[in-house]
Amino acid sequence: MEQQPALKLRANGARADGSRQDLGRANRRRVLAELVFRGPVSRSAIAERTGLTNASVSRITRDLIEAGLVMERASVVNPNRPGRRFVELDIDGSGGYVLGIGLNVFQQSVTLADLKNNRIDRIDLSLADLSDPEVVIAEIVKAARRMIDTHVTDRNRLLGGGVAMTGAIDPVTGLVADVPYFGWRDVQLNLADRLTRDIGLPIHIENLANSINLAEVRFGAARTARNTLLVHCALGLGGSLYLDGQLIRGHDFGAGQVGNLPVSIADGDPRTLDDISGGRGILSAMGVSGIGVGSERADEIAARLMSAIDTANAGNPEAAAIMQRAGQTLGRFLAMFAGLIHPETILLSGPLPTAAPYLDACRETFEGHRLRDNNTIGLMRSDLSNQASARWLAIGEFMVNRDIELAPLKIEEAA
Repeated sequence: MEQQPALKLRANGARADGSRQDLGRANRRRVLAELVFRGPVSRSAIAERTGLTNASVSRITRDLIEAGLVMERASVVNPNRPGRRFVELDIDGSGGYVLGIGLNVFQQSVTLADLKNNRIDRIDLSLADLSDPEVVIAEIVKAARRMIDTHVTDRNRLLGGGVAMTGAIDPVTGLVADVPYFGWRDVQLNLADRLTRDIGLPIHIENLANSINLAEVRFGAARTARNTLLVHCALGLGGSLYLDGQLIRGHDFGAGQVGNLPVSIADGDPRTLDDISGGRGILSAMGVSGIGVGSERADEIAARLMSAIDTANAGNPEAAAIMQRAGQTLGRFLAMFAGLIHPETILLSGPLPTAAPYLDACRETFEGHRLRDNNTIGLMRSDLSNQASARWLAIGEFMVNRDIELAPLKIEEAA
């Protein structure tokens, strides 16, 4: 009976130890977030932004430096305190690796990069037929393994991989429900689990539009913005909403399906924004037949769209006029979206904004239709590739959102 209090104390002590460990890991993630998303940055700035003590920040960053994940940069003058110098810290790109896998009908690539997203290698799969998920998975795994065997000498430093792909994606479970342009209908495939198992590496998967939007607000053209709208303009249109510093996913992760919005036209036939401003709609307006989803191989339709973009950019008046009408319609919708959600920036990604008549008409129409209160909202093109966004996705997921085990990474100093 007298032993019960001791047992209780040990149980409480175990819980306390666990709580301290959890708090320590959470604090390390907060410090890493500052370094990953805002580096280079000083220890004092990290302490100020996170609310941690200077001693805590120094201890955490010392561990990260010893693990080879963080490096000290040359000291710089403090602009607020003349004559006072401080040392900035930054992520050490050479401290690890991430995989980035980009999948859509235009391109399927597996890439490897360091922790600053400097690309080390790339393998283009160039799959002619995407309809069999097992074939696609096998090709991804083969390319990833070859890349890892060639470049990664310490597997402990391969943190994880990101997949940015078109389709209906559940990023929490890694489940892919449908990818219509691949011919994947109701597949209910847990792609994240399959790739994690077959590559031997933790994998995080995200919808393509969301992946690009996250990469742009964290690292790219919209860096530091807390409110953005991105529309990915390819064979169809897909949207991504980033509001108040977080992605808006909606019911069943369905937020952003802008292509399904109805469009009123003179002949009265029911149309959607995809039908007018998406790639298939543009090809249909150009008289291209057999472009319905599943009626022709997606890679062939993608090649037709790229050819149409080249034709419009070369000055073909008919192709340019069709691109302009498509861009104008999208611009009017973007003006309405701007009035509804008031983002700081609207981003256009994908192949269609590379067509000058499309992008110029979209921007001009948007600027002409937006409300006076929205005249500070910028419209810009994102040139970030699918696979680059997938690598940024992996860096954010495996350096910030998840815990890193530092013990296997400790660098032994020479005696």
